[in-house]
Amino acid sequence: MHGLTLPLLVVAYTAGMASSGLSLVPGGIGVVEAALVLALVAGGVPAAAALPAVLLYRLISLAGVVGAGWMVIAVQQLRRDPVTIDAAPFRHDARDQQRQPHG
Repeated sequence: MHGLTLPLLVVAYTAGMASSGLSLVPGGIGVVEAALVLALVAGGVPAAAALPAVLLYRLISLAGVVGAGWMVIAVQQLRRDPVTIDAAPFRHDARDQQRQPHG
């Protein structure tokens, strides 16, 4: 991106995280994005480049947290209720397929 430097990136990230802490919205959705875009634009990054970059960053960071949470829940469920595999396969009886519902 044009105009993006490491110090600007650190300032923008700090502004976003600070606004996240002050936001009443869960995850700071909307507030963090606005702060990040405003900081990048104020630092000289064109808005047409800053907005998609910020949205992509937030999508990846939020989806990553949610995905990690799902994995933790899945591991906890497996530890609590281990899956047992029946050694005998399920057998279909021809009579099961011929039965008609009563009605």
